[in-house]
Amino acid sequence: MSHHPSKLLVAAPRGALWAAEAGLALGRWWRAVAGWRPGSTWPARHLARLNSLHRGAIARHLLALSAEDRADRFMGGVDDDYVRRYTQRIDFTRDTVFAVQDGSHVVALAHAALSIEDAERVIDLGLSVDAAVRRSGHGRRLLRAVLDQAERDGVRRVVVRCRAGNRAMAALAHGFGARSQQRWGETVAVIDIPR
Repeated sequence: MSHHPSKLLVAAPRGALWAAEAGLALGRWWRAVAGWRPGSTWPARHLARLNSLHRGAIARHLLALSAEDRADRFMGGVDDDYVRRYTQRIDFTRDTVFAVQDGSHVVALAHAALSIEDAERVIDLGLSVDAAVRRSGHGRRLLRAVLDQAERDGVRRVVVRCRAGNRAMAALAHGFGARSQQRWGETVAVIDIPR
């Protein structure tokens, strides 16, 4: 049985045209959902829950922080070896780690370390945002994700510790209803999770 060349030419473009039209329709739908509008840039940064396969990306983010930002994040000056050890010690079976990523690059990070205090589940939160993307709402997005996950996991409170001069972190916690106190050069803000 021979195929006429014109039938083959017509069949292939029709299938390709259908796929292209479906792809365009899906693209229009996704852009509408994501809030993209013609003339605006594509929203590249996304919120993700990380796992042990992301240790390298986590370490790169933390190592790229300035000395001052590292002191804010870790409550004191730390060297590169400390950051690498810290990253390796994250227990992803117990703790929750969220990030705002630009592609595969972590630009903001929240590590919610779970502990038990007085028979209640408590999270000690460490949060950092790259200097280049601050004041973009990434810290707020991360803290909201941590609080939502904490509520689902039955956590009673989230504790945010920051150096006394870190007004941005203190303000972020207060925006979520934290009660705080100053002690030993640090601010300890506690956000209670409703039952």
